[in-house]
Amino acid sequence: IKDNSPLRNTAEDFGMNRLSHLFKDTIVIINGEKGNFYRVFLTKNKERCFLELQHHNVSRQKELNKKLLLLSYSNQIPFIITTDTHALNDVHLEGRSILQKAKNINFEDEKGWDLTFKTYDELVEAYRKQNALPEEVYLEAINNTNVMADSVEPFKLDYSKKYPKL
Repeated sequence: IKDNSPLRNTAEDFGMNRLSHLFKDTIVIINGEKGNFYRVFLTKNKERCFLELQHHNVSRQKELNKKLLLLSYSNQIPFIITTDTHALNDVHLEGRSILQKAKNINFEDEKGWDLTFKTYDELVEAYRKQNALPEEVYLEAINNTNVMADSVEPFKLDYSKKYPKL
């Protein structure tokens, strides 16, 4: 990167997997972006956008969380917390693993990931163990997750049958 210009694109991505250089040595991948849409949207809609943190205690996740922290500080975009839950608990996680093996499914990058449901206290402890972010950051992010959920307007799903027009 030659300069520290925020949210600059590379020419190599051809609009499929956009690499946005947010500041020197930080790269964020935005899948499927065309015409800088996400980049522009994030910066113009900070009051309704959030960056996602996860608690996996692996070096890749720790590095990403630190880069996201810088992105959040430099662009005033708040965090939310997600848990990448694929199983209720360790027993269910073992069942998932057995099913994956039976179906010959293997996600190499899942090694070391915590894919179980977390209570508030368990989530806080997971971020303490990860030790990538200041405590006030992940506590605020947990709170922001509820702020985001509360901002969703009530809606009703339309369950009527829909057929294509021929």
